[in-house]
Amino acid sequence: MSFDPLVANAGRLEILTALAAEERQEFVRLRDRTHLTDGNLASHAKRLRAAGLIAVDKQFRGGKPVTRFLLTSAGR
Repeated sequence: MSFDPLVANAGRLEILTALAAEERQEFVRLRDRTHLTDGNLASHAKRLRAAGLIAVDKQFRGGKPVTRFLLTSAGR
């Protein structure tokens, strides 16, 4: 049995694990839970989103951007 290299990466696996525990998380909370830097989180999230494993929702709250990550059914 082989592992999917996309998911076998430690950073991406931490993101998926955190989202499996709490399906919708804001960027700051997910960053704190995974202990990834802003750049690493954004980079890994981009690859997971391209693979259809997570969805990204960007909105403004009080004039400030808020990014939320959601685990898709494929990601689960």
